Amino acid sequence: MVTSASVTAPSPDDALVVDRVRALVRDRGTDPMADPRGVRAAILDVLDDVAAERAQESSVVDVEAWAQELHDVVAGYGPLQRLFDDPEIEEIWVKCRLTIEFTAALRIASGSLCRCL
Repeated sequence: MVTSASVTAPSPDDALVVDRVRALVRDRGTDPMADPRGVRAAILDVLDDVAAERAQESSVVDVEAWAQELHDVVAGYGPLQRLFDDPEIEEIWVKCRLTIEFTAALRIASGSLCRCL
């Protein structure tokens, strides 16, 4: 089992870690919405593998925090999940600039959407 001293800090290949968790959840036939414990077990198994692979690296990360982030991404709403779970949060506003120009026939002539998250 991983501990906070055995896993290195997240790195640019963290997308690979998320992919590995998703693959393991899928391979085990776990339903992320119905079986959060199964997702958690898959996350900890992947983090055990990551700890073994990164044993030579020196930086350390809080495993619980990293596991929670992975759970939010795989079985939740990513970075919004903590806001949804926080009882102090009453509203979430996603502000994004959206520009749309219409022609006389009400067709979109040009538009741009930004990536909000």
